[in-house]
Amino acid sequence: MELFPQALVSGLESGCLYILVALGLTLILGIMKTVNFAHGEFVMLGAYFTFYFYSGTDMNYPVAFLLTLVTMFGLGFALDKALFRPVRGNMLAGFILTLGISIFLLNLGFIVFGTKSRGISGVFSGLVELGSVHTSVERIATSAIALSLMAVLLLIIYRTKLGRAFRAVAIDSEAAQLQGVNTSMISSLCLAISLILAGAAGGLLGVVFNVYPTMGTRATGLAFVIIVTGGLGSVPGAILAALVIGLVESLVSTYIGGDISWGVIFLVALLTIAFKPKGLLGRN
Repeated sequence: MELFPQALVSGLESGCLYILVALGLTLILGIMKTVNFAHGEFVMLGAYFTFYFYSGTDMNYPVAFLLTLVTMFGLGFALDKALFRPVRGNMLAGFILTLGISIFLLNLGFIVFGTKSRGISGVFSGLVELGSVHTSVERIATSAIALSLMAVLLLIIYRTKLGRAFRAVAIDSEAAQLQGVNTSMISSLCLAISLILAGAAGGLLGVVFNVYPTMGTRATGLAFVIIVTGGLGSVPGAILAALVIGLVESLVSTYIGGDISWGVIFLVALLTIAFKPKGLLGRN
């Protein structure tokens, strides 16, 4: 029990980062009705963009991080116009497209970035001790940034006209279009915002962990586990499930071992499907 507070804090910190990993995939699935298998590779791109903006220039980390978000936003619009728009509404074509993008970006990562792991180091320093709990300033800072971005997204979705358009398209795109909603623009914004969230997740994960070309593979698997556990297309469900998965991973790593934690995470998803097929907060 002495280890429980430490495991709890570590799990919540990881869960905050996992929220960003899952939210982008949730948006695309809920609004564009597309399963984006390239989501993890966009996380990887965000990590490398932040790394090179920060380490390869004289930029400080906040500027490099914001520049990454702007770059991912522009990339999202460009990809939607060039690749996603022609296959919109065709789930099979979207499946093949995103799978192809995933393979392409993964191989491009090996060619451009190499196989060596890198780290976005020296951004935050110091340790924080609260009784028996020890954590780093970088974990606290990255968690705070992730929660801030989550709050901004929730504010947009539930308190703005754009958010009402997002929700209308998610419920019934044809009815939304009849009410004057530009569904094409909404889809473009959805993909752009999804890439912002993926880029932000990569930029923050690179501070806590290493940056390497295959980091997107784990991110994709993690994102799918979270959205299945929380409920397909449910933003609140993705947030809750990300925190649950983060806690499960931390507790299993603490008491049993890190090697088995990945398997337990998938077991949680399978049990959720078995007893609550729509997910924790999912709907039909």
